[in-house]
Amino acid sequence: MKKIILFLIFIFTFTGCSKDSGAQQSIYKNERIYTFVWIPDNYHNMKNWIKDNTKKLNIQHVFQSGEDTMKNKNHYELKKLGNTEYIFLTINTKPESVLWANNVLKGYPKRKAILLVDNYMKEDGTLTEFGQNIFDSVVVNNPNLLLILCGRGYGSHVRTDEIEGRKVYQILSDYEDEQNGENGYLKIFTVDETVPEILVETYSPHIEDYSAVKNSLLNKESFIINIFQDTH
Repeated sequence: MKKIILFLIFIFTFTGCSKDSGAQQSIYKNERIYTFVWIPDNYHNMKNWIKDNTKKLNIQHVFQSGEDTMKNKNHYELKKLGNTEYIFLTINTKPESVLWANNVLKGYPKRKAILLVDNYMKEDGTLTEFGQNIFDSVVVNNPNLLLILCGRGYGSHVRTDEIEGRKVYQILSDYEDEQNGENGYLKIFTVDETVPEILVETYSPHIEDYSAVKNSLLNKESFIINIFQDTH
């Protein structure tokens, strides 16, 4: 009985007053704190981790790179999370996708836009020919587009461009060349509208590790971004 009591005291102390100790309860007390998860490639066994952590981390959206962006049709989703209205777009790498993305974004100028696309940026932070086309035609012309997630670049990089006072964050995440065959690293975006800011972390559920790339160009796999700037 003493061992059980001590174990419960340890859990309460470890989680702290701001988090719940229940595994199936959200660790966040405020509905304006929630998470997105980005799976940079077609990793196996991620569905179980997402399912096990959806309530705990208050996961509200999952981005999937790989075949989802390379082969599938372009698509978008409209969601209101916390006090923010979003539009999440996923496009493939066909030339006509650029026009499609432009047309969709023009219809929702007041929603904060996040774009998922492959073959957009290289490991050194320079844009591919396709990526430059998206930047010139879509990013520049849509003030509500604030975050771009890109895979299939074989590396890790965070690039920030400022366009007429608007910061556009572009994140490359592809760990295929890393030790142990990627280890299933994904990106966790913890959105806190009360600050407001987004904490971006790189995590492997398989080996329970946050360190990710040891020798990345920026050596910066955990960082903070802010897409809550006034774009109107």
